[in-house]
Amino acid sequence: PLPQVQGYPAFPGTENDFVRAQIALINQECAIAPKSYFTFEEGGDVELNEEFAMPAAADLMGDDSWEQYGSAFSAIGRVDPVISEDEEGNEVSNPPDWTFTPLRDVNMADWDRRVYPRTIPEASGTKVVLRSRRWPGAYAVASPATKSWTNFYVGFGQSRNEIQFTPPMPPPIQKEADVSGLKEQEDVVEDPNPPENAEEVEE
Repeated sequence: PLPQVQGYPAFPGTENDFVRAQIALINQECAIAPKSYFTFEEGGDVELNEEFAMPAAADLMGDDSWEQYGSAFSAIGRVDPVISEDEEGNEVSNPPDWTFTPLRDVNMADWDRRVYPRTIPEASGTKVVLRSRRWPGAYAVASPATKSWTNFYVGFGQSRNEIQFTPPMPPPIQKEADVSGLKEQEDVVEDPNPPENAEEVEE
């Protein structure tokens, strides 16, 4: 059997399930593309925009130049809502009013942006690099010259925590027990070969 995840809070699954869940969370927040690269069709499908033109490096540095794409999770960790019925037989959605949105705005405050080479930002081979602040190791790179872009992740599967964790100190070492009132019992010596009858004892 696959090993269970040991930790707190408890995770109801195996280590494989945990890694898959972490990948899904990272992908939800860190899969970004230049804006308008995808289009959302009425049927619910995401298509490539044939009219898309890669922006210049300066434009890719803007606050409204990228968008998230792909799966998004609700407050209960699902892509689709859970549909059930109440006591009166009415359909209830959990969470209420949840709508899957495959294309979403990016909170650019969560991303550091750089242009390389930094000394010659107008060079023909300029690259725009975005680095996630929430998920260390997640990057997006775009090349206006080759009209291409990509996402990649090289990290430990942990989000950034602004609060530094310091393990608590161990409790103080207990004092030695007070043995001043104890008295050692005297040794009791017994004959290992006791006599078999009383006559042998008198002799």
